[in-house]
Amino acid sequence: MSHGPRAHLLLALLATAPAAAQAGAPPAAPPTDDDTVFHVGVDAWGETLSTFETGVEHETYDPDIALAARFRAGFDAKLIGPKLRFVGEGDFFARRVAGEPTEVGTYRVDPALRRGETFHPWPVALRKLYLEWRPFFGMFRVGQQASSWGLGIVAQSGDRDDRLFGDAIRGSLSERAMFATSPFQAIGAQPASVLGRLTFVVAGDLVFADETAELLHRDLTMGDEAYQLVLSAVVRPREYKGEAVSARHDASGGVYAVRRTQHYAEGDDLDVWVLDAAMASQHAWPGAASLRFGVEGAYITGETNRLETEASQDGLDVKAWGFALETQAGFAPGGVPVTVGLLGGMASGDADPDDAETNRFTFHGDYDVGLILFDQVVPALQRRSTERVENPLHAKQPPRGYENFAGRGGVTGASYGVVRTTVEPLKGLTAGLQAMGAATTGPFGDPYLSFAAGGSPRNPFGGPGEGTFGTELTAAVRWALPTIGAGVEPAVRATYGVLLPGDVLKGPDAELGTVHFVQLKLSLDAIRGGGR
Repeated sequence: MSHGPRAHLLLALLATAPAAAQAGAPPAAPPTDDDTVFHVGVDAWGETLSTFETGVEHETYDPDIALAARFRAGFDAKLIGPKLRFVGEGDFFARRVAGEPTEVGTYRVDPALRRGETFHPWPVALRKLYLEWRPFFGMFRVGQQASSWGLGIVAQSGDRDDRLFGDAIRGSLSERAMFATSPFQAIGAQPASVLGRLTFVVAGDLVFADETAELLHRDLTMGDEAYQLVLSAVVRPREYKGEAVSARHDASGGVYAVRRTQHYAEGDDLDVWVLDAAMASQHAWPGAASLRFGVEGAYITGETNRLETEASQDGLDVKAWGFALETQAGFAPGGVPVTVGLLGGMASGDADPDDAETNRFTFHGDYDVGLILFDQVVPALQRRSTERVENPLHAKQPPRGYENFAGRGGVTGASYGVVRTTVEPLKGLTAGLQAMGAATTGPFGDPYLSFAAGGSPRNPFGGPGEGTFGTELTAAVRWALPTIGAGVEPAVRATYGVLLPGDVLKGPDAELGTVHFVQLKLSLDAIRGGGR
């Protein structure tokens, strides 16, 4: 076998470019009511995925019921007044208790993802530990940090949230020194004006852990060394308090560039630029009517010798792009809050897997447009494809980089459209329905089967490598229960989804079949300080 499989490299590139600042929100303000605020969050969930075939051999993927739990705690403390803060956060338990998941957590595991017992390679995983100083001319942050940008197709912090569809599991963590400033305020611009909200950011990173780099292995030996220079200009959103008593209109967004240089523990190298632009607008009127719009686009260019192809056995050029847009309208007929949203996006695919370029773009794994196809099914099929490549009966010497073919979830080489609606019939009770359709933007190919077919892209079931992935339907209900005990806020969420496969998940003699997904999740949150 001479063809080099097209690794899902861009998943790593995108998720490892943490943003200089959030395009959708300003840096968090210091605690006001108490010198120190503590927060604790506990998540426990169980999920199951129905059995499905993984390819032409009619082998089945039959995962057990997966049980997982996560205990996260942190603090935000004022030191010597409100301008100096000390912030820390860690996962003190984040473990897959039982079952074999396709989606693991923040840190890398076995490249083929056959073992997913834990989210982290360590018993305790530090997420944040930094000092922040806010003099009159800006803000300094130094220490281990996590950050997000725009809609989150490139970078997400992995912070817990109360989203109805999906979960924030991963996060890009860096040892970072950052400076941010809004210089026009110093010459008289009002803080709420566009010039007053214009902020410039510069940061330097040593990546601690993300989807492609792990600074320290579990035995504390050195792993991958990844360095980043981050430059950003962003207009922060205006801050409003309370419900709208008159029409409100706001626009925010910005651009950023990341230069990343990485040396892998195995001896490979990566050198890329990530360029990203994001903007958002929000409109609100009295009576709970609202309209939101957001868009983000990213482009990656550079080179790597992490993998090889037939046309280039000493490295590849990297050129890929992706974008996403979201719009959501909110209203309250009869006093019942309702939202209707549309999502769409595209991640570039790789039309020629044997040339000297890699063009496949992959969204960050926490950007959820569905819960089954990209998070569960595609990674499982990729793992099986990896096993076909490394089978000595198929390839005496697998090509360099073949192990990177198996991804960890996220929109990749695809376009998609989503219709999403939610309703809150009772205070604290939210229900939602979502329909997602997706198609390929480049061949969804099995490397060995494509090679055996003379180079014509073949999917894992032996059919054409281009077409529709199918339709995914999801229903979810989340109930925020009344506060119990000493300020503990519980919530329960139930989710059901079904994937109806399209032609790219079928072949002449085998097909994926309908896939069902069920999850039940319990969350507990508690905050001390900050007036609570």
